[in-house]
Amino acid sequence: MDSILTYINEEPIVAKKVLNQRKILLEDFTSNFVNSNISRIIIVGSGTSFHAGAAAKVFFERATGLEVTVEYPSIFLENAEFYKGNILVIGVSQSGSSTATIEALKKAKALGYSTLALTGGEHTTLEEYADSFILIPCGKEAAGPKTKGYLATVLLLYCLAIEIALASQKINYEKYSHIIKEMNILANNLSKVIKSSIQWCDRNKEDLMKVKKISVIGYEQNYPTALEGALKLVETIRCPAISYEFEEYLHGPYNAIDGESYIIIIKSPGKLEKRAEQLYELISEYTEHIYVITNEESRNKKWLNGCFRNIDYLTPLEYVIPFQVLCACIPPELGIDPFRPKFPDFHRTMGSKIY
Repeated sequence: MDSILTYINEEPIVAKKVLNQRKILLEDFTSNFVNSNISRIIIVGSGTSFHAGAAAKVFFERATGLEVTVEYPSIFLENAEFYKGNILVIGVSQSGSSTATIEALKKAKALGYSTLALTGGEHTTLEEYADSFILIPCGKEAAGPKTKGYLATVLLLYCLAIEIALASQKINYEKYSHIIKEMNILANNLSKVIKSSIQWCDRNKEDLMKVKKISVIGYEQNYPTALEGALKLVETIRCPAISYEFEEYLHGPYNAIDGESYIIIIKSPGKLEKRAEQLYELISEYTEHIYVITNEESRNKKWLNGCFRNIDYLTPLEYVIPFQVLCACIPPELGIDPFRPKFPDFHRTMGSKIY
């Protein structure tokens, strides 16, 4: 029987599949893109799909030199007429059935924008409203909370960016080959990240089972990781969880800290890494439930040495895994089955998915 941990353990294989099949998956679209004079890309998606777009944004911009905006579908629909430039709208939905993302692509086509659908299966409703389609090769993922699908989507967007960059001569083949090599090194290391994350979770299971509210703090490229991490916690552990960009957390939210506050700090490489350590020292005076995801030797059992490769622009692919592992290992201890929605008819009633 599948479990969320089953899907997480498939992530190294899925990552290699994306990398090995990238030319087949992306070649036709990339060839057409080079001749399209696209000047701006807008990625639309909800939940995990939005977070995947946000995680890929900086890498995509650096590689291609194009402006990339990531929007929730409803925000895109509100402002669609006002975007400037020769625009490509990428609709991301692993299921291909998100009604809001479908409506966004419908609107984009009506306005004459180029459209691309990224989904985890073929012949979905979203694909019907796109000029082009690219398969996210993650395989079946029956659980509502997505794990391997998220990683596959982020990595596929990375690959799309460098294929476009190479084809449009924004990077040379030497640079392209170096990036692909680093991606393969990271993919080969994912099993170690998963193993260390499971051990970290096991060490702290007794405390984590008591969580009633949790904050996740990230910065720079791993603020989207904080967004996705908090969503995974809400979807599976089903307690209030909220994500914060690091500097925003310092402007008010810290006032809510008390002895029952659980806080996860993503201490990834970046300009704010030392500030993250300073924050840890400060708030440790007010709560003992502070967890740190990093690549350093553990100060205590709540610090995770994730065995990350820590390649700057690829870190979102690694730092999300500890959150996925938490959401695989803690819910069963609480009697929660993440495969069974708390409200089974929610999407049908709200019309947020096509059935």
